[in-house]
Amino acid sequence: MSIALSHAIWSALLPVHRARVSAIEVYDVLPSTQKLLTQRSVCLGRDWLLVVARQQTDGIGRQGRAWVANSGQVTFSWRGWVRINPSSVGLLSLTAALAVQNALSALGVQGVQLKWPNDIYIAQRKLAGVLISVCEQKHDRFDIVLGIGLNRLVGQLPVEAIALADVMPNVPDMAQLITGIVHEWLRLSQQLVSESDSVALVTRWKSQALWLGESVYVMQASRIIEGVFRDILPSGALLMNTQAGEQVFMAGDVQLRDRIN
Repeated sequence: MSIALSHAIWSALLPVHRARVSAIEVYDVLPSTQKLLTQRSVCLGRDWLLVVARQQTDGIGRQGRAWVANSGQVTFSWRGWVRINPSSVGLLSLTAALAVQNALSALGVQGVQLKWPNDIYIAQRKLAGVLISVCEQKHDRFDIVLGIGLNRLVGQLPVEAIALADVMPNVPDMAQLITGIVHEWLRLSQQLVSESDSVALVTRWKSQALWLGESVYVMQASRIIEGVFRDILPSGALLMNTQAGEQVFMAGDVQLRDRIN
């Protein structure tokens, strides 16, 4: 484990958030931070456990896709219990993506947009992704694993991806990025308790939404459905106007893409 990075993250956390984090584990190489934490257990009422990998060889992306990160990129997950209005569970991914956007904006990153339900884009290219797994529920308390992958440095990235080093001369270090995102997540996730706060959170998310009001399509199993991205519902679902009328899609069912040319 890397004690230096763990200490840097701990030191950069606000005191109020240090009290929420029980441990920080940093590994030089790890197959997947997400997989490691799904094998752990966190007692109800206990604090968050944070796991960071300098290099990730077999990470989990959305819908089973891989997320491989070389050294210098940002890959981390944390697990803990969060109190949520059950009707707002669908907002977990949106909240995490908004936390990443807020943290990046605070560090001077411009032009960040959010792609429903859990991706962060700049200039129509993917910068980061979020993955949420709900492990257990007890009434309005949810045991979740939240994973973040963010392209920090230019390297062996797909052509459709972008890195922070592409858009800013002085790239924040890993401790700054991780603690900024953790800070925003712990702040924003508290708003999932109240229905009115959740509605306000969706409104803020939509102000940064990629392709809102534009022609898009969704891929659902073997079907491609075209339409106009009309809205995000309070549940976190996507609302589209299609030739068949209004249609609602949940995050786990589809992949959203911009208009077919």
